[in-house]
Amino acid sequence: MNILLQGCNIIDVNTGEYIQNGEILIRKDSIDAVGKAGESNIQNNTRTIDLRGCWVLPGLSDVHVHLCHEGSPELAKTFSPFESVEFAILRAAKNISIALNAGITLLRDVGTYKGRGIQIREATEKGIIIGPRIMSCGHILTSPKGHVHEIGREIKGINEIREAVVEEIEAGADFIKITNDPIGLSVDEIEACVEEAHRFGKKVACHAFTEESIAVALDANVDTIEHGVPFNIGMINQMKKQGTIIVPTFHCAIETCRDTKKSMIKKAELPVFKQWLEVLEQNLPIAINEGVRIATGTDAGYPPLEFDAVIEEIICLVNIGATPLQALQYATKFSAEACGLGNIYGEIQEGKKASLIVLPENPLNDINALYNVKIVIKDGILIYPNKH
Repeated sequence: MNILLQGCNIIDVNTGEYIQNGEILIRKDSIDAVGKAGESNIQNNTRTIDLRGCWVLPGLSDVHVHLCHEGSPELAKTFSPFESVEFAILRAAKNISIALNAGITLLRDVGTYKGRGIQIREATEKGIIIGPRIMSCGHILTSPKGHVHEIGREIKGINEIREAVVEEIEAGADFIKITNDPIGLSVDEIEACVEEAHRFGKKVACHAFTEESIAVALDANVDTIEHGVPFNIGMINQMKKQGTIIVPTFHCAIETCRDTKKSMIKKAELPVFKQWLEVLEQNLPIAINEGVRIATGTDAGYPPLEFDAVIEEIICLVNIGATPLQALQYATKFSAEACGLGNIYGEIQEGKKASLIVLPENPLNDINALYNVKIVIKDGILIYPNKH
């Protein structure tokens, strides 16, 4: 059955302009027409939904999550290598339900134990689990004894790196996630990772948590920088020139420093995380003003971040200097581009996927309107949120 959303205000996230008393015709999983009410070619088997007074915008994205993990300090002690795949998948099903109910229609899984995120993606694609569109990296690639090597795949040397990239893609990875903290991989090695991934049309996301690791990642021309601290003005210029997308996980930085018991960091580590927050507070406004492309990610699954936290991330970006329109662009258009899906997600346009959210109020006037999602449409499927 086709769906006609009628009488709504349709937001263009590129310009901030909107169509008053508009309509969106959805056929199967895609947008067939967008325009003023009464302009669509409606067939008999069309369900009309009256949305007078409501605002429609693209579904939100969270491009930095760990699908099978749990944002709870108690469960974080035992998740991943110590539990069965059945429990991990059940937890992921709960996580993606929370995300979908919050208006998130696109999730990028940046690492799970044994690459389980690929199985979760396949389950959603087959309709076994109803959730957002999922992109998964499979196994995290990391330098020897590097960040999260316990749940990742350790690599060293150009030939080994190229082989690992090919094997991950053949196993179903949608993109490649690499970490290089502490520094264990050279520019040439990460550049080989990028070249091999790009040969298959896949993007590379790099966790970077030191100035040196960011510099290496940028010089290797990775597609997205995850966390990206401590970046500086020179790096901002390089990101802008190269078109690099940064995923600052700003709300995560705030929450990690707020309560170390919930975030589970050691007291000795707190100065490092405080530096993360301080650098973001100092340089994010500059990056925003300079037009650096930003995508919204939360690190959901990492305590204490839950899978609806992208709204807080959006609000934090507004609080630090982004306009509501810019923040919505980060959470829709740029996030879709970070996933390599800008051609089908992130905007309300004919031919793109019908992944939308409906709000009673205009988020361009008050970004807090995102807390009150009335309807979620994911690839043409209507969901009426059941708030947790």
